[in-house]
Amino acid sequence: LSGRIPYEFGNLQSLAVLWLSFNNLSGQLPASMGNLTTYTYLNMVNSQITGSIPKEIGNLVDLITLNLYGNQISGSIPATFGNMISLRYMSMFDNQISGPLPPEFGNLTDMIYLSRINNSQLVGPYR
Repeated sequence: LSGRIPYEFGNLQSLAVLWLSFNNLSGQLPASMGNLTTYTYLNMVNSQITGSIPKEIGNLVDLITLNLYGNQISGSIPATFGNMISLRYMSMFDNQISGPLPPEFGNLTDMIYLSRINNSQLVGPYR
């Protein structure tokens, strides 16, 4: 696939799994993805995604796995990540994410795996 991730993805209310890895996408994650509160698995690995992570991603309270590694995502991790209390696995290495992990990250008490490798500007505690 190539091109932007359509804003209309936010209308797919029953979608639980989205796998858009190894594509030639452009642009950033649309804020409308925050409408998909039934997501449990979001995988967009090595897909050329750019820009920052929208704060609306924090609406994905049922999300268990988030894989966004190997893209060109920049900026900081939004404080709304702390709302994703079901999140257990998160891989976002090989991006340009920077800044501190927000204190709200401490709400993710079920987190088992967090990879921040090669995001050398990302600081803060993690396990």
